[in-house]
This record gives sequence, C-alpha cells and structure tokens, in this order.
Amino acid sequence: MGRILSFTKVKGEARQQQALQEMADEMLKRAGKRLSPGAWSALGQKTGFDLRESIGAIGKLITYAGEKTQIEAEDVEAVVGRTKEDTVFGLTGALSGRNLVLALNTLHELLDQGLHPQMIMTMIVREIRFLFQAKLLIASGRLGAFQPNMDYGRFQKAIHPAVKQLSGDGKEGIAIASQHPFVVYQALKNAGRFTRAELTGYLDLLVRTDLALKSTGQDPRLLLERILIAVCGY
Repeated sequence: MGRILSFTKVKGEARQQQALQEMADEMLKRAGKRLSPGAWSALGQKTGFDLRESIGAIGKLITYAGEKTQIEAEDVEAVVGRTKEDTVFGLTGALSGRNLVLALNTLHELLDQGLHPQMIMTMIVREIRFLFQAKLLIASGRLGAFQPNMDYGRFQKAIHPAVKQLSGDGKEGIAIASQHPFVVYQALKNAGRFTRAELTGYLDLLVRTDLALKSTGQDPRLLLERILIAVCGY
C-alpha cells in the first residue's frame, strides 16, 4: 500500500532544497534505490528541484524501477513528462554549456508555449549569477581539491560539505551555496567554460536587457536572442 506524504510549506529556497534532499534520501534509502548523477540532472531539468514535484516524481521512479537498484536518466525521461519547467532548465543547461543552436531552439520553444519573456529572463539571470558565484568560489581556494572532471558522488563527499558551510555566513558571492548539491556541482563544472571577465560582462548585459524589456517597445524575442548569442557565440 502506498504511503501518503503530508507536506508543510517550506519557506525560503535554501530550506526547500534541504527538505528535498532529506526527503529524497529517505525515500530512496527506504526503497533500496539510488539516483545516478545523470538521473539527478534529468530530474532537476524537469522539476527545477521543486519540492512537491520532485518528491512526486521520485515516488513514480521508485515504482517504475522495479527490482533495479539504480535509477538512470532514461528512467526519468520515461516517467516524468516534459513541462515548461523542463524546457526552461533545458535552456539554462544549453546556456551554461555554450550550445548556441540548442539555446536558441529552446528559447523559441518556450516563447511559442507562451512563457512570459520576463520569466525566461529571470532564469537566465539566475544561471549567469550561479556561474559567476561558482567562479568566485573556485578562485577563492575554499573548495580544496575540486576538479571539473570529478564525479557527483565524490563531489558530495569531498567538496559539498565545505560549500554548505558557506551558505549561512552572509558573505558576498556564495548564495549558490544554499542550492541543491547537484545545482552547485553543475555550476562549478560549467564555470570553467567562462572567464571571470566574460561573466561580469554578461551580468552588465543582463541589467541593460532587463531595463529594455521593462521600459522599451523592443521585441523581447530579439533581446533574449542577443543574450544567448553573446553568451554562447563566443
């Protein structure tokens, strides 16, 4: 018989990320399952690590996996439907991967779905800020033995505890430390594709574009395309 989970409202993004990690770990451990790094990535792209959606998806994945102990990315693709949120995180993934063709195609898909340009802008700003903060963390030397090619399991054990300690000290440039561990992992890995000067320039571009979106009659599609071309078309 299935178990009904009672949700209480989780205030604040950091608390929501922590609650998700704890609930997911408990569910998976109880079922004798684990999510591969690729499965975590696929789940995050589809749910944005939203607490309710992610826990619901994990419950479905546990059932779908049957006797398998490890849940893979293809299982997530098979079980969790494609949503606007999925496409949004596909856009930010293409952006951080500097894949211009994929980024433009995904942007057009989102706009055709009717997603408001300001929502897309918000997600792009979030991604660039995370990359910039990740760059600062790497340069600070506070992450010890972090290497871009390390796997997610090693990152969780060797690096993430140090990152987590930074989430509550109020210092500049560490807001990313309160995010889900896989979000931090991806940002740190992808930050190596950019220089600090590039990311600083993109943040300035985003401020100007945000102002143009809110105060001019310029075509939002063209404004957003220019951001993607600037970031990915290096």
